[in-house]
Amino acid sequence: MMCKRCGEEIADHFRFCPNCGKKQCREAKPPKAKKKHRNGDGSIRLLPSGKYQSRIMRGGHALSLGTYVTESAAAAAIRSYDDRKALAADKYNYTLGQVYQAYLASTRYARLSDKGKEGISMAWSHLCALQSRKMRDLTKADYEALIMSATTHKRYKERTADEVAAMKPSERARYNALCAQKAAPLSRESRMKIRNLVKLICEEAIGSNIITTNYGDLVSVDGEVSKAHGVFSHNMIDRLFAHTDNDAVKLVLIYIYMGWRAEALLQMKKADVHLDPENNERGDYPHGYCVGGIKTAEGRNREVPIHAKIRPFIEYFMATPGDWLIVLDGKHPTYDRYLRKYFPEVLALCGIPTTDEYGDKITPHSTRNTFALMLYQSGVKPEVIAKLIGHTDFDVTNKKYIRNRQSREFTANEFSKMVE
Repeated sequence: MMCKRCGEEIADHFRFCPNCGKKQCREAKPPKAKKKHRNGDGSIRLLPSGKYQSRIMRGGHALSLGTYVTESAAAAAIRSYDDRKALAADKYNYTLGQVYQAYLASTRYARLSDKGKEGISMAWSHLCALQSRKMRDLTKADYEALIMSATTHKRYKERTADEVAAMKPSERARYNALCAQKAAPLSRESRMKIRNLVKLICEEAIGSNIITTNYGDLVSVDGEVSKAHGVFSHNMIDRLFAHTDNDAVKLVLIYIYMGWRAEALLQMKKADVHLDPENNERGDYPHGYCVGGIKTAEGRNREVPIHAKIRPFIEYFMATPGDWLIVLDGKHPTYDRYLRKYFPEVLALCGIPTTDEYGDKITPHSTRNTFALMLYQSGVKPEVIAKLIGHTDFDVTNKKYIRNRQSREFTANEFSKMVE
């Protein structure tokens, strides 16, 4: 290098010039870059108070995990944080099936009724086709494609060739006819159940930071429009009362005047019926009341008064042997048997058509529609109707059971004015 004073060339390591004695200043070295901690790196800091603070780097800043009396406790806090981080990373790669199992283990699923869990199981029987896919890789298109292509499951057990050969000719013919049936597309209600399950699973995944979008809110469900259930007219009800010597007819009238879901009444026991108002806390029901309900939190364990017209039928069933309230042909009927045997037999016996005046099909659920409509037309307060039906508010009741019928009747009445 050159001396700053005399300009003579001197060695680079000289601090002073040997010619003029000028002190030489070396070029300043660039400052060392400050070492940055990576995100997730932990450190322990001794505070002036004598306690130890555990810290984790997050976004370039130190995040405190807390203060501890001993250094070992502070170190344990960092290790615990690392374990949680590893668990989160593991969940990030969860498949749809693993997220579904996590939902089944949640308290939200545990609070569902048996009927609600049955619907979840049905929806999963279709959605499980995607169970091996990573949750974060599934998109709206994947869910929509599955829902729109879903078909009804086979309602028979596949047999081997030897089992078919061993069948009776009539059994073999029936089995071959079942095999020849084409799989039908799912109803809109069933597709809605699958979409609702997608929504629940996505909520579980969002809570675990696996995804950020709930695809259940985005998936569209096309298909057949949900058909309204028919309603029993006054003439139909009169026909039922003309055949009350039949036990199944008694049961249908109880449904009409109490509004129970089919499964709820069939699962009711005699202990749930309170006929003597003097021996219960609700003495304001002069003909007694029943306690039941199975589907929703609002619908379970609700009280429904017994109407005077059906009290004799309730007393009749209370006198039958056994704990179950409803007994037909000496046995406690299942819902499937009521749906496929007793209800159609009642319609045929009483000469009631299978559709009402508006063309809506008369089904077991029509008794519940009829109950809600009779309450509304009788001027019962909306909040009381919702409570008796087992809904959280009247808007649900109105949408499902009343509004469509009232709209039709209003349109028919207004149109008749023009015709006149």
